[in-house]
Amino acid sequence: MRRAIFGLPVSASDVERLPADTGPTDFVRLCGALIGKALADHIGSFTLPEISERITVPDGGVDGEYTTPDALSVPETGGLIGPGRTVFQFKYRDVGAADRKKILQGIVQKLRKEFPRVAPSCDRYVLFTNLELSGTQPRRLREALLESYPAFVNKPIVIRGAAEIALALNLTPHLRHLFFAQGGLCTLDFAQDELKAAYQKIGWPPLVDREQELAAIATFVNDEATRLLLVQGLRYVGKTRLVLEALRLFGARVVWASYPDTASVDLFRDLDSADAKIILVVDRCDPVSFRDVAERARERRGLKTIIVGLGPGPREVTKDTDLLPVAALDDQGARELLAAVAPGIPFMQQSWLVEAGGGFPGSLLHVGALFKESRLSPGRQPHDIQKRLGLLLEEQYLSALDPEPRRA
Repeated sequence: MRRAIFGLPVSASDVERLPADTGPTDFVRLCGALIGKALADHIGSFTLPEISERITVPDGGVDGEYTTPDALSVPETGGLIGPGRTVFQFKYRDVGAADRKKILQGIVQKLRKEFPRVAPSCDRYVLFTNLELSGTQPRRLREALLESYPAFVNKPIVIRGAAEIALALNLTPHLRHLFFAQGGLCTLDFAQDELKAAYQKIGWPPLVDREQELAAIATFVNDEATRLLLVQGLRYVGKTRLVLEALRLFGARVVWASYPDTASVDLFRDLDSADAKIILVVDRCDPVSFRDVAERARERRGLKTIIVGLGPGPREVTKDTDLLPVAALDDQGARELLAAVAPGIPFMQQSWLVEAGGGFPGSLLHVGALFKESRLSPGRQPHDIQKRLGLLLEEQYLSALDPEPRRA
């Protein structure tokens, strides 16, 4: 995906020519974010849609599909959201892999084949494609749909090509930054996928014993008077996972910065000027970066900022910063998490593993994984446990790095 200079508009060509390696995923996420924004504007639902059925097609593209789970009671405006149930389909094609005329013909054939399957169950239909449509091309797509299922003739059909998608992005600055601007920003679902990938060999158990913390983050989001929240705790205590889970219902409003150096002054200014109630999450903040990010956040009028990290000393947290300390799990919570990772562990062995993990969810997940793989046993001494846990962490997170970053 082209990374534009910060603040500059994107063009239809930018949308159309997404790179072949990441374009399909980027396009589906981009469309999902636009749908999420529309749902937020019309019905106040900020949850990002979970788009399924991503099917790779022979001509260098991807097909995806999403149906609104409930029939909506909203007026028809000819946009993405309308009354009843809407089926969204996504047609990404690599414009460099085939002739444009051939690509369009392939989409027409696909629509004729697929539309009779989806049309009976919906009241509206929306098609997204990364192709820049011109002249009679939108009409040709519409005719292909109606020829395959004539009963849909009086129902809304909305077609969004590259030009319409670019316009929508330029009218929604935070989405334009997420998908096209320099800076390493991402959506909530992408941030979650990254964290899941880091724990791929270990598992993704349910969040345990964090009800109070989840409620505190929800209170911060819904409180019009608050602007800055610091989620503070030691490494492996589960801060990032906690924030991800807490913001699931607000996903369409979230801009996620995985590192503090991506949260520039320009980003804060632009997000603060957006009409939408944006939540900026800045992860992996140390005490030094906290000061810079917090200073920028405090100057905003509408933007909410959540800083995740070790945070500063207690004296540096001012009155205009809400503080949410995240502590290690108690004995019961640690046992519950271990039971989810490695079920069937006897009580005494659980006690040994809880002590080894120290109540930190990240450590407990690794300890549980080692136990499942029979790489730990209750007969080992604590220093041996720590050594093996360290080797696992090195294997999991450092093996792909170059020698110099690994030494650092």
